[in-house]
Amino acid sequence: MNPYQNKNEYEILDSSQNNFNMSINHLQYPLKNSPYPQFSIDNCRRSNTATWVNNIGDAVSESISLVSTILGIFTEPNLWGVFSALIGLLDRMRGALGTPSIAALSICDLLEIIDERVNRSVLNDGIADFNGSLALFGNFLSALNSWRNNPNNSTADELRFRFRASDSEFDRSLTNGSLTHGGSLARQDAQILLLPSFAKAAYFHLFLLNEAITSGSNWGLEIRPTINYQEKLENSIRNYTNYCVHWYNQGLEEIRRRNNSGENWLVFHRFRRDMTLQVLDLVATFPNFDTNRYSTSMPITTQLSRVIYTDPIGCVSQSHLNSNWFGPVNGTNFTSLENEIPSPTLSQFLNSIDLVDQPLRWGVGTNGGNTWQGNTNSFNFSSSSTVFHESYGRRTGQNIIRGLNGRDVFRIDSRPISLDGHTFGVNRVEFHHTTSSQNSIYTGYLRTSGLNRPVVQNVRTFLPGENSDIPNREDYTHRLSRVANITGGLRHVAVREDQSSSLLLYGWTHKSLTRENMYNLNEIFQIPAVKTMNTPGIQVIAGPGSTGGDLLRLNLGARVTYNCRPARPLETPMVVHVRVRYASVGSSTIRIEFTDPSGSFNPQTLALPDTNSSLNNLQYQNFNMVTTNFARGTSIMQGNFSISIINMNGANLALDKIEIIPVRIGRNTSEQVKEFIDKLGCVAKFEKYSYSLSGSE
Repeated sequence: MNPYQNKNEYEILDSSQNNFNMSINHLQYPLKNSPYPQFSIDNCRRSNTATWVNNIGDAVSESISLVSTILGIFTEPNLWGVFSALIGLLDRMRGALGTPSIAALSICDLLEIIDERVNRSVLNDGIADFNGSLALFGNFLSALNSWRNNPNNSTADELRFRFRASDSEFDRSLTNGSLTHGGSLARQDAQILLLPSFAKAAYFHLFLLNEAITSGSNWGLEIRPTINYQEKLENSIRNYTNYCVHWYNQGLEEIRRRNNSGENWLVFHRFRRDMTLQVLDLVATFPNFDTNRYSTSMPITTQLSRVIYTDPIGCVSQSHLNSNWFGPVNGTNFTSLENEIPSPTLSQFLNSIDLVDQPLRWGVGTNGGNTWQGNTNSFNFSSSSTVFHESYGRRTGQNIIRGLNGRDVFRIDSRPISLDGHTFGVNRVEFHHTTSSQNSIYTGYLRTSGLNRPVVQNVRTFLPGENSDIPNREDYTHRLSRVANITGGLRHVAVREDQSSSLLLYGWTHKSLTRENMYNLNEIFQIPAVKTMNTPGIQVIAGPGSTGGDLLRLNLGARVTYNCRPARPLETPMVVHVRVRYASVGSSTIRIEFTDPSGSFNPQTLALPDTNSSLNNLQYQNFNMVTTNFARGTSIMQGNFSISIINMNGANLALDKIEIIPVRIGRNTSEQVKEFIDKLGCVAKFEKYSYSLSGSE
């Protein structure tokens, strides 16, 4: 049961309303004066794999909702438009009255799969300091609101005091992301258990520093010039990002070294999934705080392109452990399961599933039921009507078409069956999707009496909504991207080769990854590089963990295209700025072409300085950005358009994301472009610009 039931308490209020004191009275420090409960790690209980498989922990469920809220906060042009939502984040992370904080919940979840190597007092101190750092940040917000409502020397003095208190506490607990001299949220041997808490505290620290840079001069922060907050922010983004990715990878390596069992793979798989949802999704937003590249008055739309795989569907028994699909007697193993995880691909949007249905037998016995033993997914790439296909498992047998017609599937109800605890399959699947009250259902034959009658279970698979534990048509955060029929090393026990054990694996993408690229004026619209169409010379490679998805590698001469269209018809001319985030081994050159129905125009050639000696193990500082600009008239920009990027020179070039920055212009085009570039603050290290202005003014 998720203790966070009322996630709608805080709404994004009109900034003209004076409603910002909501719940701030609870955010007091020290912690002993707080009404929030003191939670002890002694309350956590370790359980066996069979009790948590196919379940989502409370901390993960809440983190999914929090990330969705955070993505929404970045789409607002200023702090005051999301002030109450920010206060809501603080309250939810610290826990509702009578419930533990998200720091405590995340540690409890991890203690089910991660060895405890430190004294529990270290973990309890980490929880207390996490709550304390958020309390001080809340005090800063309260002082900021008081100063906004009544700007004078007294409120400015209080605001500066609250800022420095909060900044100092984050410095103490996070120690600037040091891997060797950790603070209370990064203690030796506790870094992995505290990692979700570290990432969330880091988010608020970056928010604090960003606000100091963008508005601090208004409340007198420059009177202490010994601290370069711009430099501190840049270093913190880099160090916090690298810290989180480092300990995420360390956790994976430690689990992998345990053994090669199927059960250990489930632990590995859970850690990877849970830390992606609790840590890496949040880390992917850290670069948005960089005031050198992003103005706080420019909303940012961020899309997460990573794929989340929930646990494979198969029968599980808490009382007879050898009867589990992952039991050692049934042959599943780490290597086989991991090898069957789909390789990184371009972003896919599921259209339909063609499945293979075959009998399931134990030895020469009678058919216990028909199960899903193979499938072909039909899908589209972004902004493309062309249908592509990928197949998993068996490809011959009775074919049953289950069209989803491009609907978003947000929940799946499955019926796994088992014969004698050694033969496994899925006999029924119901897809819950949007736009229709009629779900898509596969149901196979099931023997219900006599010998060879299977064990039957029911499993619900989903990732929670933003405001609901169980998603629905109006509230969901993830959509089904693909279904894979896998075996994971399960022993083949049927007489016929076409009748074997198998499992179903569901892959999900975040709702922020839209099917089309629909931008708004005066908004930075980020497009993951993998959200494109399949063309010769491109390869999807695994992302480093900090980018919210995988990377797109371009061979020499390769071209990638991103189709875009305005969210609403344009009435005035505009300038489109295109910014590319990339990593390159050696220098490269790209050509960017802008195309609309009237043809191609204003091609730009940009030099890309090298960023690293390898595309493996990329860190935050190994990425760079380059920018170019276009100006066109209304007649050109009212329709759809596309951006094409061609690798003209360079064999080791990987793209992370493309940013489309459309800006409405008037008569003085050149002056407005310059003003906008200054507003963006695009003066980051290594960043180069090329201006080309044309069209009506």
